[in-house]
Amino acid sequence: MHEQRVSLVKENAQIGQKDAKTVNVEGDTCYNNPMFNSDSTPFQAGSIATTTFCENNTKAKKIVGVHIANKLCLTAARLRNKGESVVCPNHKGNCTANVSESDPIGDEGRWSEAVSKNISDDLKIAGYTGDGDSRSHAGVSRSTKSKVNHFKDLRHLGNSLKRAVQKANFSQNMFKGSSNTNLKNRFALSVKQRCVAELKTAHKVNNNNLKKVKKCMPKVVDAIVSCFGGYCGELCKKSSYVCCGNYRQAKNYMPINAKLRMTESDKVLLKQCIAIMLSPQALDQTKHLTSTQKCEAVNRSYITVNPKMSTNSRNFTGRIHGQVHKLNNGYAVSVLIKTKSLGASLTKGSSVIKQICQTDRNTEKRKCKEVIEKQKIKRYAARQRRYHLHEKIHYSKGLTDSLPVLRHSRHLRDHNYVC
Repeated sequence: MHEQRVSLVKENAQIGQKDAKTVNVEGDTCYNNPMFNSDSTPFQAGSIATTTFCENNTKAKKIVGVHIANKLCLTAARLRNKGESVVCPNHKGNCTANVSESDPIGDEGRWSEAVSKNISDDLKIAGYTGDGDSRSHAGVSRSTKSKVNHFKDLRHLGNSLKRAVQKANFSQNMFKGSSNTNLKNRFALSVKQRCVAELKTAHKVNNNNLKKVKKCMPKVVDAIVSCFGGYCGELCKKSSYVCCGNYRQAKNYMPINAKLRMTESDKVLLKQCIAIMLSPQALDQTKHLTSTQKCEAVNRSYITVNPKMSTNSRNFTGRIHGQVHKLNNGYAVSVLIKTKSLGASLTKGSSVIKQICQTDRNTEKRKCKEVIEKQKIKRYAARQRRYHLHEKIHYSKGLTDSLPVLRHSRHLRDHNYVC
């Protein structure tokens, strides 16, 4: 990771960046097991936390910093079984723990501060993208003397918008029938996807000019509220980036006259929810459209070396750093570097080298842009199929309403951005 940080500084200097050490990063924390409490401990159930920082200056998004907070120590467990009073960390003998048992393992601000301090000699963090947890950003700010801009992940922000719509106290007559909860969830999902689509398209059309995006967004919000109220026409044509204003041309068209019964107070509530993503303050925090997707992908890759069904308290750190080395350098280069460091030289052109290269090519093929696009199309088609299947059979079992009641929510499927 030190080599990646040095290389990043050199690249920044080559492109003429004023301060070559200044970078934007994204961060996230994962745990070796679920955080919710169990009967075995009065504290948080997690025992190991891994915090990862990835740079956001390049498309490669290399891992530049990792911190592992570990509460587990086998030596202390053996000594306690013998009747000795042992407190981790820093007891006599080999202690693998670096966090006390009484410390909260979910303190992401503390772990983010530790990562930021570890990389401070090589890099200077200018912007930090998190998953919405303000503590992690506060931890980064504490470790630096200068101001750190706080950016929000668009996906997590969209989920916050969805939850706000689900919790909003809309009027009783807004959703017809006894299946109010299901219709409200569908409505919340549609609002979230509409706002995300509007924001991304606005940035694309305006060439990421934040001033232009801020200027047009109030009209976009009015168009969204009007469209969900059933008046999809001139306002959408003039202001919306994703709705043509003619619902008859939209995919999966169904009559929009059977609209939601939105009162003026409902429209005000909906505007307040949409402000979570499209207000001027929110636009400042999403101006680069950055996310924590890379960190979350890295977290999932950690599971391959540290499965959740087993706990490697002694060599957990080594396994994590080995995986980071592979992710930063690629499979083939990582294997060759590791074997060389162990003194095991591989003969050039041997079957072992050929097998390593073939595995590396297969790995890179899965990362190909065309393959990724095909996978996205398959996932989208699967989502559409499941929603249509749910709509077809869910109400035929007599659980809630009869099928005709869905006419009152059909306009939620009038646009292409709705799954």
